[in-house]
Amino acid sequence: KFAIKVPDFRQETPGVMQDYVVENDYVFFNAIYDWETKDKWDVRAGISANANWDDYQLDGIAFEKEEMQLQARIDVKRKFSKRANISFGGDLNQIRNQDFFAEVYDFSAENLNTSLFAEPEFIITKNIGFKIGGRLDYSTAINDAVFSPRVSAAYKTRMGQFSLAGGLFTQTPDYKYLYTNQDLQFEKATHLILGYQLIKDFRTIKAEVFHKDYKDLVLENTNQYVPDNPFYFPSAQTNNDGFGYARGFDLFWRDKNTFKHAEYWVNYTF
Repeated sequence: KFAIKVPDFRQETPGVMQDYVVENDYVFFNAIYDWETKDKWDVRAGISANANWDDYQLDGIAFEKEEMQLQARIDVKRKFSKRANISFGGDLNQIRNQDFFAEVYDFSAENLNTSLFAEPEFIITKNIGFKIGGRLDYSTAINDAVFSPRVSAAYKTRMGQFSLAGGLFTQTPDYKYLYTNQDLQFEKATHLILGYQLIKDFRTIKAEVFHKDYKDLVLENTNQYVPDNPFYFPSAQTNNDGFGYARGFDLFWRDKNTFKHAEYWVNYTF
């Protein structure tokens, strides 16, 4: 439990400080199981659960937040030969969130996200390998399912390795939007990444160029200013008409050889 002074968040009395008090209780549990045979099977499974309760007081106004989550996952890898294997499994993620604010709103949302995935890997030659797979997700909160295909390939040269990866990645909308609209869809991002990596003499250099397209992002149709406020809730109509993109490159350099008993690394992203 702690308390600090903060400026008036409603901007009604600029320069006046207010009491901001937070009391938190938190519980976490985690268990992991790992089983591996000498040549064929590798099984990893885990389960975790956590609960979080927050009580806020801001200038005498009460806020409450409750978050509970249960997550389980199993990942199985089957080796067929030195040149072929497959990874497959599934996971579930159950979340329950509730927010209460000074008798103004009392929202709650529950979601159970289940998924199945598989990813075969093949090494064609000593220099060429690729993976192709997919993931199927279903969300109870939005009653929607989506399939996400993904593929990656790598080519080794005498001076490093080139790689190419692409696929679809999804996520459910933020729970605050699910409070008022459960007709939303999965938000989607399509990734395409070309990379190069060289590791030699305890030095590593990586370079990547990427292009990512985003669609079905949650869009709130409002002409009002949306404050950077952790207690803000959508008040206008929402839909999945949002979109965007990201393009750029990453450069990474790591050196463990030049200076004795020391290493350094430099990273630049545009």
